[in-house]
Amino acid sequence: MKNISLLPPEIRVKEKKWVKQRLFIFVSVAVMAIVLVVYLSLLFMTATVRSQASSLERQRQDIEAQVDELEHYAEMQERAEEAEATLQLALGNSPPWDFLLTELGVSMPGEIWLSDINASFEGSDGDDEDNGAGEGEITIRGWGKRHEVVASWLQKIEELDGLYDVRCQFSTETAWDGNPAYQFEIQANLESGQPLEQMQEGGGLNELARN
Repeated sequence: MKNISLLPPEIRVKEKKWVKQRLFIFVSVAVMAIVLVVYLSLLFMTATVRSQASSLERQRQDIEAQVDELEHYAEMQERAEEAEATLQLALGNSPPWDFLLTELGVSMPGEIWLSDINASFEGSDGDDEDNGAGEGEITIRGWGKRHEVVASWLQKIEELDGLYDVRCQFSTETAWDGNPAYQFEIQANLESGQPLEQMQEGGGLNELARN
């Protein structure tokens, strides 16, 4: 069965134009919506990139500040090393006096009295064949109640690190405050600076304390 429109031709033409207009409006709105979505997406991405760029810039500034600080500490470390090298050059390889005197004091029997201790040491500048070794001598004078006490201490001194060629120059019977005593003089050669850790590992103070 065939449909027959009873509308006048002018109305049908207007209806077709209205349909086309509505379609055009719908397409335009859809395109504008797509453009708006794309614009908002780009805007969000731009803001994100700017935020990340700002964060990276702050990190870069922090790193540069840390590098400057580390350079400052590196300069201080270099100066400290130069000062230590200068001090070592000035001192040479001198013996560790405090450790050596402590060992002498710990090893000394109660029946020994000292009158004086003299020591001399000439360090080297490190340019000789001895790798900076120096030479020196220590002289110990005093009194002991008995000759055996002096001899016993002499043996202990021979075991001390930092000393070699230990010898008793004399041990003479005399009097101390009206009582019999033995006046003595002990000499020994000094070794050039030996690290304190090596002296302790070799026995040194701890071993003497046990004796």
